[in-house]
Amino acid sequence: MIDRYRLPLWLAAEPHFNVPVVVIQSDDWGHACVDNREQHERVLRASVDASDAWSVDALESNADVSSLAALLREFRDAAGRSARLTLNFIVARPDYNAIEASDFRAYRSIPIRPAGAFLDALRATDPDTVFEVQLHGAEHVAPARWLRLLQEGAPDVRAYFAARAMPPPGVVARHPGLGAAYLACPDADADGAVPGPDERVLGSLRVFSSLFSRQAQGFVPPNHAWDGSLDRLLRREGVRHLQACHVRYPTFAAAESGQWRSLRAGPERGNDLWRQTRNIDFEPVVRPDRVDAAIARACLLVARGIPAVINTHRINYAGAIRPERAACGRERLGDLLSALVATRDDVHFLGSDEFDAVLRGAHPAIRRRPIAGGRSLLTDVAWATLGRQPVARH
Repeated sequence: MIDRYRLPLWLAAEPHFNVPVVVIQSDDWGHACVDNREQHERVLRASVDASDAWSVDALESNADVSSLAALLREFRDAAGRSARLTLNFIVARPDYNAIEASDFRAYRSIPIRPAGAFLDALRATDPDTVFEVQLHGAEHVAPARWLRLLQEGAPDVRAYFAARAMPPPGVVARHPGLGAAYLACPDADADGAVPGPDERVLGSLRVFSSLFSRQAQGFVPPNHAWDGSLDRLLRREGVRHLQACHVRYPTFAAAESGQWRSLRAGPERGNDLWRQTRNIDFEPVVRPDRVDAAIARACLLVARGIPAVINTHRINYAGAIRPERAACGRERLGDLLSALVATRDDVHFLGSDEFDAVLRGAHPAIRRRPIAGGRSLLTDVAWATLGRQPVARH
């Protein structure tokens, strides 16, 4: 998505720093898709098309998270810290029984329940922890649009509901506007049967604090769809940064039609909420043909002192349906991390909270600098965009 919508010359305006920075942001954790292969196959028997790689998404397991943590600990930065991954969580799931009892006219949700070693790992505060958790919202769909599709009997949406699972990204993408969870939806009635965006955001902030024993500092609007009212609400509630790609859908109609606006890293106008814009798409399972080009571009940015802010999703690392896919995703993530530490021995792995301090100029050791001389940055960016491997400079 990022490669498709952004001109390569845009990267020339990215912030540059005195040391290379790598931030890896991963969405959809906690999202209540199917639990296992059997549930997935039961949905397929309902004649749902799951040929799209984005449709093979499942809830993460303790084993998935443990394996990912072990991989991250294999790589160290200039400060001796492990590679880090920001896990952005959907913190609620629908109350299917209550929704069905309302004849698909009222939306209710309940918090997710991570437990045991998994939850302990997510709550860890050790400076060398490999995970940082942030908020992706209470749900990944617009509830009013989802209910309308259920009322109309949309076969794929109904099949996942019958399995008591949320539709995966590939199915959401087939229904315009369905992923715009926090924009005012024209399908919503005024009777309060579907809580509005503000109420659901506030509820998700409370659930996040209860689950992870910390306040959310970052928020990822699902499908990069949000408006100014969300900015103001998040800042009022103490959220400091937004994660997004380089595009934004500012209205529900824009999300339905794909009419995006471009974004840059920096402060939101009129408040103290800062944007962190991702500049690398890394989806090794669903877009394997783009992985080598993504690694080449990430190495280029690291070599130039431009933060490599990497966009990746849980679907690449969750193995409940096809364990071999998760193993492949981890292997390719290892290839990425190996290439980055080989490109510059002073690379720094940061979580999103620490990156927020860097962007604001509040980090004690990482500072902005002008664009370096030498080979044209624009030429290097063009090479990376075309998938060519630039000559490494250490």
